[in-house]
Amino acid sequence: MYLSMLEKRADIIMLQEHWLHNREKQVLEEFLTDFLCLVKCFDDDKTNDPTERRRGHAGVAICVNKKLQNLVELLPDGCNRVIAIRFNIKQPLVLICVYMPTRGGNITIEDFKTVLDELSEMIEKYLPTSDIIIGGDMNASLHRNERKIPRDTVFDEFLKSNGLLIPSTCKKQSTFFHFNNRDESQIDYFVETRAMVKKYMSFNREFQNLSTHDPIMISINCCIERMDISTSIPRPLRIKWDKIDKQKYENLLQERLTEFNDVSVVETAENIENILTKFSNIIVTTAESLCPKRKKRFKRKRDWTPEMTEIVKEGKFHYWKWKNEASILGAWAEYFEDLASPSVQDRFDSKFFNLVNNDIEILTDIFLSTREPIQEVTEYELNKCILSFKNGKAPDVDKFTIEHLKYGGQTVINILTKLINLIFKTVAVPNNLKIGIGCPLFKNGGKPKEDPNSYRRITITSAIGKTIEKLHLSRNKSSIKNQQSRLQKGFTEGESPTVAGLVVTELRIEAKEKRLPIYIGLTDAKKAFDIVWHAGLFREMHKMNISGDNWLLFRAWYEDLTTKVKWEGNFSRGFKEKQGVRQGGVWSPTAYKVFINSLLKIYEENKIGSYIGSIYCGAPTVADDVTLIANDPYDLQTMINIQMDHANKFRYTISEQKSCVLKIGDKSEHSWYMNDQKLNTPINATHLGIKRDINSKFGVKEVVPDRIQTARKTVYMH
Repeated sequence: MYLSMLEKRADIIMLQEHWLHNREKQVLEEFLTDFLCLVKCFDDDKTNDPTERRRGHAGVAICVNKKLQNLVELLPDGCNRVIAIRFNIKQPLVLICVYMPTRGGNITIEDFKTVLDELSEMIEKYLPTSDIIIGGDMNASLHRNERKIPRDTVFDEFLKSNGLLIPSTCKKQSTFFHFNNRDESQIDYFVETRAMVKKYMSFNREFQNLSTHDPIMISINCCIERMDISTSIPRPLRIKWDKIDKQKYENLLQERLTEFNDVSVVETAENIENILTKFSNIIVTTAESLCPKRKKRFKRKRDWTPEMTEIVKEGKFHYWKWKNEASILGAWAEYFEDLASPSVQDRFDSKFFNLVNNDIEILTDIFLSTREPIQEVTEYELNKCILSFKNGKAPDVDKFTIEHLKYGGQTVINILTKLINLIFKTVAVPNNLKIGIGCPLFKNGGKPKEDPNSYRRITITSAIGKTIEKLHLSRNKSSIKNQQSRLQKGFTEGESPTVAGLVVTELRIEAKEKRLPIYIGLTDAKKAFDIVWHAGLFREMHKMNISGDNWLLFRAWYEDLTTKVKWEGNFSRGFKEKQGVRQGGVWSPTAYKVFINSLLKIYEENKIGSYIGSIYCGAPTVADDVTLIANDPYDLQTMINIQMDHANKFRYTISEQKSCVLKIGDKSEHSWYMNDQKLNTPINATHLGIKRDINSKFGVKEVVPDRIQTARKTVYMH
């Protein structure tokens, strides 16, 4: 009854001590029908005997009016006494509801401090990007009538150390009334990281309120301009181009794009982003207007009992609720945002870091003062580039696909040519071309599905952006190929990963014929593409003879990159990518080869490792998969040390656990170390999908049986 009164007063309700069990979470939504109720219970992390009837206690919840639910992201932090949400608005706002431990039972002051420490960690985590308000039953008072207790002092110190403010409109007023009718105190508070609260009031004892606490209410002003996380964002419409009249589509575009035909409008546009957005919207809406309307399907009536109908209805509801669970999206966004943010390790070379950043500033000044223009794009070249892309790819964040350009006709080609040349001329990449959709893709291979590390992020980038990337890459491909190490076999014209595998086999045969031992080091870079250091990449680009506006444009691509994670058709909030190259971007494979090229050049120039005849082949590489091969154990350790030095300078990590050494033709004891940690020396290991062992003649005796087994599985699955 009292909850029904509160829901009419507030858009958000924070509850402490709801006393519900985990199995009873849905009860709140039965009372608050217009609210999305996010609940934590005391037994969330317990497995109870269903026959045991334990008394409920504690518990917290945040209930949000459904008109705001599309802005809400449930945060993964906190024990069962803490629940937090983030409002993804113009200035993100984190709301934390807490029920602090009180005295009695087995609870001590240390338990109280533990929860405060958890809150401090959350403040440190979210304060750089969001405002924070914490509200709840603090079980401590700043204005206790009698002598202060230890919890009061600890709570006061917590507020000061974290810079938390009591709103200026908060009055000294009791909010807790003990059932003995003698004791009362003010222990319920809202605190904030900056002055946001406009009104702060307490509802004095109301007869409908059977609790020992009086509710307190605050009001704040916030600007809601956009929804970064939303289950209301519709799925991008996948246009069936075989159902569209392509000639009519081309004719309509010719009519609707007439304003862009004036060269002066395009070439004098100060805001390229706005004009590109308008251009894209016209193309997308024109295509959608020609989509045949879907025929209304009439559902076949099922002859089910009422009980069966209710079971199915409930099942569909819970599936919908799981599918649209904001916490899943929030967890993905947080995981990938953390991956896209540079980390600092003690072993990273800080002097080299400063040197590189200084070089980037100097190069930028030089290239801005002495411009070397990029070769302009012709309409023929653009058309050829567009036709080279495959059809049927997923639409980008603006629902745009390459087919929109392929079937747009000469008018689209003319205008887009002018826009691309304007981007090349100004070396300014519009931000709407930098927005990507990150899709977590499960790696398989027996990895646990609940572990985010078992997923690879593939990014769907702008269709127009891909076209510009490909044209830009074509102007620099020859320079890069001329400087690229011949040890690199990945993503290279005229080369193949199979060649790298063949080199390893031939080196083993060569060693066997010469009766030499051979040592194969298989190293594994952690999240190689995701943690590429941008400044280091820009410097390596210059070393590959990329200069002038070509260099400036490449750098511009990697400024303010933004990604939204897509999960079950919904999008997370956007976050910035401050490191890494996108898996799915046109430039990305080449960019990574450039990033790793200096390491391969060191091996190639110093010729450390194994040979086939007189040809040096000591480090056959496929993109990030670097294999170190030597006939001397000390040479292999030197090669490992060189790779670790490169990793420390260029701020990436080699996994000591996943890296190993195959020792062939040598029964003596040898050990190899990486960061002072001894590497494994297994009997077999997988390299480029080929299982290699140390005992068979060519080291690949299990390849054929494995391939047969894979074929059987494939036949069975299909």
